[in-house]
Amino acid sequence: MDAVAIIAVSAKLDLPFVMALQTARVLMVIFFGPALARFLSRASAPARNPAID
Repeated sequence: MDAVAIIAVSAKLDLPFVMALQTARVLMVIFFGPALARFLSRASAPARNPAID
């Protein structure tokens, strides 16, 4: 987030708005990332054949 803040200041952007968006992005990754990873790993796993196991 430090790099984003430096770029926002040097580009004369609205710093509170940029930081709010970056904070929201980080929180979304923290909250939804694990669930999305579980879903994708289950969806991409090959189907198990109970007759073989």
